[in-house]
Amino acid sequence: MRRLMACASLALALAGPASAGDAPDFAATAHTVAIVSLLGDTINVGDAVLPAPDGGFDDLVEHAMARQIAADIPGAGVVRVGGARGALLEQMYPDHGFGDVGMDQVRAALTDWAASHHVDYIVILRKTFGTIERREAGYSMTMRYDTFGMGFLAGAPNAFLNVTVCDGKTLKVVAGLSARDQNWGSQAYQYKNLRGQMPAFIGDVRAMLDGVVPGLVHGVGL
Repeated sequence: MRRLMACASLALALAGPASAGDAPDFAATAHTVAIVSLLGDTINVGDAVLPAPDGGFDDLVEHAMARQIAADIPGAGVVRVGGARGALLEQMYPDHGFGDVGMDQVRAALTDWAASHHVDYIVILRKTFGTIERREAGYSMTMRYDTFGMGFLAGAPNAFLNVTVCDGKTLKVVAGLSARDQNWGSQAYQYKNLRGQMPAFIGDVRAMLDGVVPGLVHGVGL
């Protein structure tokens, strides 16, 4: 619960074309909300995408999203987007593309689902890009590192996540929020020792998600 409403501990920024003032009145219009988490059981360390066996990240996140929406909008129904998650993950994180190419592809892929399910909004949780600044010991220059998703840099865990809310009929993006969370690990992690440390890292990722995701969902207005 340490991050549930403590959004000040996160670096939060509105994302997408809808600003806070432009977002719909979700309390009045969100009668049924669909949710889908597209993280996959992987972590990102540098340019490497590594499997996180039995991470269960998406299932955990969707439960956290559903709990928060139920708390913020009592009476709203929450459903999960059905179908093969693997296909949506491939659409979200293409081998080639810049910016929100993946999100555009997922929105297009959800068109048929939205047409056959009467929901007011579809909430998508995904990994995103971010930049970490740090100064190495003995150097006066601040270094900038581009990173992605959930992983670690120089032993310090970091996560860059985004929640996007789409209209349930048109799939138009109506609101979005991004978060950066750092230094949430229970220990220092090293790539060379990652095999032995992976179970602990997966546990730390799960604890981070359980704290950060409700804050993201609440912060976007749901």
